[in-house]
Amino acid sequence: MIVPIGIFFGLILSVVIFAPDANPLLTDPYTAWKNYTEGERVVAPPSGNGDRDSIFPVSNSLSGYSRNSSELGGSFDFDHSPVMTVTTSYPYYWRGETKAYYNGQGWNNRISMDTGLPELTFITGETALPDPQGSSEGYPSVNKSKLKTREVQQTIEFSVSSSLPYPVLFGAPTIKTIEILETMDLEVQETVNELVRYLELDQEKDLDDDFSLVWLPPLGEIHYIASGAAFPNKYHLISEVPIINEYALREAKPIDGDYFGEWDKYLQLPESLPERVVSLSEEITEEYGNSYDKVKAIETFLRDTYTYSTTPDDSKGTSPDFVDRFLFEIEEGYCDYFSTSMVVLARAVGIPARWVKGFTEGTRQEDPMELIEANDYGAPGIFSVTNSNAHSWVEIYFEGFGWIPFEPTPSFSAPVVTEMDSVEDGRQEEEDSSLEAGYEASNTNYKSILLYISGMLGSVALLFYLSYLFKKSINSFRPRWRKKANFSPNEMIVLELESLLNYGRKKGYKVNEYDTLAETFRNWGEDNPSLTPYLKGLMAIFNKAVYSNEKLGQKDLEFVEEKVTAIKGIIKQNQQR
Repeated sequence: MIVPIGIFFGLILSVVIFAPDANPLLTDPYTAWKNYTEGERVVAPPSGNGDRDSIFPVSNSLSGYSRNSSELGGSFDFDHSPVMTVTTSYPYYWRGETKAYYNGQGWNNRISMDTGLPELTFITGETALPDPQGSSEGYPSVNKSKLKTREVQQTIEFSVSSSLPYPVLFGAPTIKTIEILETMDLEVQETVNELVRYLELDQEKDLDDDFSLVWLPPLGEIHYIASGAAFPNKYHLISEVPIINEYALREAKPIDGDYFGEWDKYLQLPESLPERVVSLSEEITEEYGNSYDKVKAIETFLRDTYTYSTTPDDSKGTSPDFVDRFLFEIEEGYCDYFSTSMVVLARAVGIPARWVKGFTEGTRQEDPMELIEANDYGAPGIFSVTNSNAHSWVEIYFEGFGWIPFEPTPSFSAPVVTEMDSVEDGRQEEEDSSLEAGYEASNTNYKSILLYISGMLGSVALLFYLSYLFKKSINSFRPRWRKKANFSPNEMIVLELESLLNYGRKKGYKVNEYDTLAETFRNWGEDNPSLTPYLKGLMAIFNKAVYSNEKLGQKDLEFVEEKVTAIKGIIKQNQQR
């Protein structure tokens, strides 16, 4: 039996190895729920190894939004204390700040020496904000002429127990209008001085004491700068989030080398960055011919290669560079590790990138299972955001589309809006081809499933057939094999008759377990009278071979073999009729 069993499992293994992959036809509820909630509620820590002041009293070992990102790393515990409640028309990441200058250990606020103060817009109670598209001193001009957007409305209310004030107001990018609904009086005089230093502003020259909020168009950020009053505890935003069209993004032209100077801020890398980081980025992206596919390759590489952990073992690392230490030594970490590495790897191949921190969308207060059943994970709703939702991610610049978000951290899935309409201006044919390819891919999945099932059934059928042939060959060669084992003629006669009984059983002749040979032969004779003369002769010699002390000879054995062959021939001829 070893031979057919080995063949069977060999065929099964071949089907498993060579059959094309098939996507699942249904998504199990747990996976759907995880996709909806954007993975596990894992977060960025408050890096804050530098100076921290009393108005941001968040422990270094707890998750939460930190304004000091200049030195990343370490471990943290989850802090589930509430931060804000967001009522929104579409769940999104709530963006706070972006960082551009990577110092080898983390992110500084600005490139102080060669970047001037960005354009400021002071915010009143209700303000339409300038689009961060035009150029500002030290910041390149952003071209979004090809970008489609979706309007997202949000009403955000900070929790009374949260650590106020935050240095920025949070919202889905890009914010177009803001309306202050409620304010909170604060009596922390040092707030101004500390936040002025944070923004690196000249208080006498750059600030207006009549306003508490300032809009920085090149960064798309709203900062709180008041001297203690009018912190916006509740506000309403209208944002325009980008609609992702992968085909169009692949067509986006890379930044022209002649204009790299304008983009130095978002291409900056420290001179001390190890060469192996650059080599790794080139290796990941070498087979791709456009910026979008290169960025997706980096994103996928990070998600698939490294392990998520809130307690990475920093003792494994010896490199002085944070990204190099993560990629080649520690190989585990949380969102700060993944997002910072993606920015550096993208910049290493000449793609403008910046680091973003804020909050994931939070936990929906409504029953999520209803949305899962309706397949509407992006439905409007109310979301509770806690310190455990603090997070960091990446924005990449594409000419004609502006800054597009990417999510390199495993178990997270950024809630992006994708392009669902037809591709315009001559792209219809390519989209039809893409849809047809998707249809063919779907058919291929079904064919793969059918191929696998057919292979399984065929393997089972082949197993039975091989077992039949194997057993038949054993029965056929058993007497000859036993002759070679020096059996006596008496014993060989008994084996020949056993072979005849097996043959008759297969051909439909009765062979009952408790019948004697005489009773069996009598039944065969009744079924086929032409067998009776042969059977009587065999019965007589069988009695001699078994019950007498007479030693039969070779002639007796040959007689039995002749009769057995004749009986088999008669049975076969009778069945053919």
